Amino acid sequence: MRPGRPLHPLVLCAAVFVYAAPTLALERRDSDVQAEVESILTLEAIALPDLFRLAELTSPIIAAARSEVSASAGRVRQAGAYANPSIGVGIEEASVDDFSDRKQVVEIMQPLLLGTRPGPAKAAMSAELTAATQRLQDTRRDVCGQAHALLIAIHDHRARSAVLTELIAEAAKTHDIARKRFEARAVPESHVTRALVERLELEMEGERARSGQLSAVERLGALLGGREIPSD
Repeated sequence: MRPGRPLHPLVLCAAVFVYAAPTLALERRDSDVQAEVESILTLEAIALPDLFRLAELTSPIIAAARSEVSASAGRVRQAGAYANPSIGVGIEEASVDDFSDRKQVVEIMQPLLLGTRPGPAKAAMSAELTAATQRLQDTRRDVCGQAHALLIAIHDHRARSAVLTELIAEAAKTHDIARKRFEARAVPESHVTRALVERLELEMEGERARSGQLSAVERLGALLGGREIPSD
């Protein structure tokens, strides 16, 4: 409405604001990302660089930090642009007795940038973008560090499980020999009991190693956005 002019109490105003969205780099298509993820998960052996790439593609924590950078970049651009124009539709001098007897006003307003006010605003948004970019890098390092630790744990549990499988097989043979010798009255029953205890302890260790591997695989999958990571 025109400033300085008194309005009737029945004035009705509406405004439509046009937002100029900043042009940002388009994200890769979901199909392309999914294809690359599947190609990594079907590798015969997932190496550390493959795992880091998988984290970049699938981690929701990294995705959130990346979105924050994109939003900050948009605010930097918007801070240096002209203010959005607005369209105002108003009714003034409407008759109380006959509402059809009224005057309508349509105005388009475009604020102008004066002085140096846009400079500090853009500088502030640029500082925010720098901070968001740093947070993204920190997030990447944190996620990749966790993924690296879990990968080491998975390999460690697999190696222990493989060794324990061999030891369990040997312990089973020892237990069987001790049992047969006891049945032949060549050794006391304590030999059989000791061999059985050793076998059971190794089997428990083997079960803990397998459980540890599966747990590490599940935690890695959760870190990568709920992806199902092959346990082998």
